Amino acid sequence: MIMQVYDRTGDFADVGIQWNERISLSKLDTLLHHTDIVDVRDFPYHLTIEDGRVTKIVQQYIP
Repeated sequence: MIMQVYDRTGDFADVGIQWNERISLSKLDTLLHHTDIVDVRDFPYHLTIEDGRVTKIVQQYIP
């Protein structure tokens, strides 16, 4: 999972772009449920699918 921007600390001042930051799927699951500062559900994602399985997820940054 590769992210560009998300709520890393719970403090709005710490939200910023960190290009192509790798996170675990469990971290993504947590982020999907904590939407107070940044709602990661609002961003598009690019999926790489190989042999019918998702092998890569990349969040697209939208200014």
